[in-house]
Amino acid sequence: MSNRICFLTLTCFDGWDAITVNFSPDGRRLLMAGENADAQVWDLSYFDRHIAANAEHFIARIQPDLGKDHGCDRVRQWAHDVLSRETPPEK
Repeated sequence: MSNRICFLTLTCFDGWDAITVNFSPDGRRLLMAGENADAQVWDLSYFDRHIAANAEHFIARIQPDLGKDHGCDRVRQWAHDVLSRETPPEK
């Protein structure tokens, strides 16, 4: 089993579990439906920029538990790539 790092948890159903999660065909949005019959659409471009901007904070917080590197350079490269992209226009 590979080790994975959680940088963000989406919560939107007032304590209820999500029963389905689907990405839009272009991968820019996430649709979640909850046990409470609510649905939520998330614009992922906000979250990747938010996570990328805070990558060093996340790395510093979890690195003591992970050991020396554990892919931190890949996270830093991903963050750099995300922050280098043009910001999508507001709709």
